[in-house]
Amino acid sequence: MSEQGSGWASFIQGQLNREYSRRDALNTRAAAAVTSATGLVTLVLAVVAVVKGKDFTLTGGALIALYVAMLALFGSAVLAVLAGISWRYRVTSTDSMRAMLTDHWTDSEVDARYVSAYCNPQTIASLRAGTTLKAHLLLGAAALQVLAILAMATTTLILVA
Repeated sequence: MSEQGSGWASFIQGQLNREYSRRDALNTRAAAAVTSATGLVTLVLAVVAVVKGKDFTLTGGALIALYVAMLALFGSAVLAVLAGISWRYRVTSTDSMRAMLTDHWTDSEVDARYVSAYCNPQTIASLRAGTTLKAHLLLGAAALQVLAILAMATTTLILVA
């Protein structure tokens, strides 16, 4: 049995596996970002209610900073939800795989390895495009969460001053 191309096929398979892992990690981070944004909103509102009482009304800079925080957290949550979407990616068609099992079943091992390796780069390319988009969305979500934390800190400092 010839080992021709086995190194390349193994490398391409490894790249595909890494891209699937990268996508899964970003999906996990997206879920965590939504959870943290929701938790921060709840925490801020609870702290304001406890510190100032239910009849307290925010005004001036504290109110503006709280609005900025809420809008930033809302934007962060939206970006995180978008990052969690299962973006479409290209895979080898079912018909092509059926042909491998019927018309090409008796092809040489080298030819089979080549075709298998040839099919993976299209999936890798489309996965990378989707996971890169997810990464950008999560970066935006993180930036908005930082803005929200700074705005909440500003609100708190104004209230306690």
